[in-house]
Amino acid sequence: MFSLFRRLARRREELDRRRLYIEGYSFPPALRDRIAEHSDLELTSSQVSLVLDGLRAWFVACLYADGKTLGMPSRAVDVAWHEFILMTREYQSFCDDAFGYYLHHTPEQTLDEPMPTALRRTLLATDRQPDLTGYAGTPLLFALDSQLGLADGQTWTPEDLDQLREQGSDGGSFPGFLVGDGDGSSDGGGSSCGGGASCGGSGCGGGGS
Repeated sequence: MFSLFRRLARRREELDRRRLYIEGYSFPPALRDRIAEHSDLELTSSQVSLVLDGLRAWFVACLYADGKTLGMPSRAVDVAWHEFILMTREYQSFCDDAFGYYLHHTPEQTLDEPMPTALRRTLLATDRQPDLTGYAGTPLLFALDSQLGLADGQTWTPEDLDQLREQGSDGGSFPGFLVGDGDGSSDGGGSSCGGGASCGGSGCGGGGS
């Protein structure tokens, strides 16, 4: 029993260390440029900073996914994640320190569970990040696209979120992206894009109404 407690304590210490790394990580300046210049977004400098805050919140959620698939609720953060992945050396180095494996981005159609299940996990994870809220108490990942005024973004109402908390695991009709984090193996987890995206033990999924 004592050895179990020690393993759990070490695991918590490791997660805390990795979370501090993610929260303190300075994204490459080139990533800011890529996001600012992305034709689907057309953001100001302050808006790019907000998107990077959302990307950081996403990575923290992925860290605590514990091998389960998460859903990505933000178009802007999904774009930022894609752009970061294209910076292969920087992204690989970040993943090594943040997760201990490569966090993949995989197509939704390869998954075998409903999108609302993955989105609900993301919402519950972000509910535990009270310092990362958008407006009206909505978690930043779910508020971001509306806050940016993205025409093709994901819009989440308080009613959507309440429904997701209560019924998100039963199927439903939320569109999105999925991501699942890795299992500690050399190739990490999977993640998806397209109509949806997912990553290894964590996923990226899309929004409500």
